Amino acid sequence: MSKAKKRFQGCKERGERISSILAQKNKTADVTEFSNTIKFVNSVLDDFMKSKDKERPQVPDNGMKIEQLMKAYEDLLNQLVSTGRFLRFFTSNRVRKNLDQINSQLHKEVSQIFLGLQTNRRNSKRGTKKISKAELESERQTECIKDDEARQLWETNFNQTLMVEWNEFIRALQKAIPVSEEANKQLKYILDNSNTGFVSMYKFSDFLSGFGPLKLCVEKVQGVLNAEWFHGFLSSTEAERLLERQTPGTFLIRFSKSKPGSFAIAYVDANARNTVTHTLITCSPPSGFMIEEAYNRSAKGRLFVTLQEVVEFYSYILKIPFRSDLSRQNWFHGDLSSQEAEEMLAGEKEGTFLFRFSSKAGFLAVSYISGVEVKHGLLEILPGGYKFENQPPIYPTLDDVVVNLGDLLKLPLTTLTFDKKTFHWNH
Repeated sequence: MSKAKKRFQGCKERGERISSILAQKNKTADVTEFSNTIKFVNSVLDDFMKSKDKERPQVPDNGMKIEQLMKAYEDLLNQLVSTGRFLRFFTSNRVRKNLDQINSQLHKEVSQIFLGLQTNRRNSKRGTKKISKAELESERQTECIKDDEARQLWETNFNQTLMVEWNEFIRALQKAIPVSEEANKQLKYILDNSNTGFVSMYKFSDFLSGFGPLKLCVEKVQGVLNAEWFHGFLSSTEAERLLERQTPGTFLIRFSKSKPGSFAIAYVDANARNTVTHTLITCSPPSGFMIEEAYNRSAKGRLFVTLQEVVEFYSYILKIPFRSDLSRQNWFHGDLSSQEAEEMLAGEKEGTFLFRFSSKAGFLAVSYISGVEVKHGLLEILPGGYKFENQPPIYPTLDDVVVNLGDLLKLPLTTLTFDKKTFHWNH
C-alpha cells in the first residue's frame, strides 16, 4: 500500500467521525457547508483508494497536508463539543475563522486529487464512462442557488464545484455584471469574511437571497453597506453592547445569524424599559423584505423593496440611526472572551493586538502579546473618551489609544471590514 493510500485510509475514518459530529449538531447550527465539504472529501479519498494505479494522480507530500488538516478539523470539533462552545463557534463569524480556513484549504487540496483522477481516466487508453461517487454526489448541488441567472453563471464557470478561488469567482462575475475595485472589497466582506481566498456556492446562494437578483446585487450591496444604520456581522449580544446607554429609538441593522441571507433590527425600546429589542427581517426574493414580527396591522404581509423602506415605514420606532465606526474598525473583534482572544492571538508576533468588548459593563478590552504571553487591558468608556487601565490620560478616540500606546500595541490582528464612515462611538 502506498504512503498516500495508507494516510487516506486514516483520513477517511477521521472524516466519518467528523461527519458524525456535524450530523449530531445540525439541528442546533447551520453546518451545511462544512458537512458537504467533508462528504466530498470522503468520497474523493474513497475513490482514490479504489482506483487503479494508473488512474491515481501524484499526491504532493503523499497526503501529509490533508492528514494534518483532517486532524486539525477533528481536534477542533471535539474541543468545541467537550467545552460546550459548538453553537457559539458556528454562529460567530469572528470566532469561526479558524475552521473556515481549514475547511477551504482541505477542499482545495482534495479538489486537486479529484481533478487528477478525472484527467487520468480521460487520458487512459481504454477511456472510461465510469462516474465516481464524488461526481454522482456533486450532481445538482447548484439547485441551492435559486436565482436562475446566478445558477447558470456558477454551472457555466465552475460546474458543480462546491468552492472556488475568489479571483476566479470575480472574473466569472464580471462577465455578467460590472464589479469595481470597491465592489470587489464589499463582496469579499460578505462572501469571504474569514478571508480564506475562496467562496462557496452555499454562501453565494445565501448572499443572493438578501441581495439578489444577480444583475442588481452590486447596487444593493453598496446601498446597504453605505447606510449609516448598517453594522455588518454583529451578534445580538454585540448589538446590545453597542446600544447600551443609548437614547430610546436608537437602532441599527445587522446581518442575522439565525437565518443566513436575512437581516435583523436592534433598537432601544422605550416600551420595554429601554432594553434592546431584536426583530428579524426576512428576505422574500425577488420581491424584497418582510418583517417577521409586525408592529402595525397594516404592515402584516407587507413587502418592502429595500431596507431603507423598512426604516422609513417604522420611523415611529426607529428614530435615531446608531452612528459608530467601532464595528467597522478592522482591529475590533467584538464579543470575544479572554480565552477566545488568546486563541486568536496564539503564534502572533509581540505587540500584536485586538480590541473587543469587556465582560465588565462600561469597558472595552484590549488583548495584546507582551513577550511570550497574551495580556489583557481594560479601557474605561468615559463621556470624553477612553482611559486605559485607570491611568490619567483620557484619549478622545480609539485611534488615539492605539497611537499613544504604540509601545504595547504595534500590530493589529485584523479582520475584514467595509469602508467606515467618519463617525465616533456615541458613548
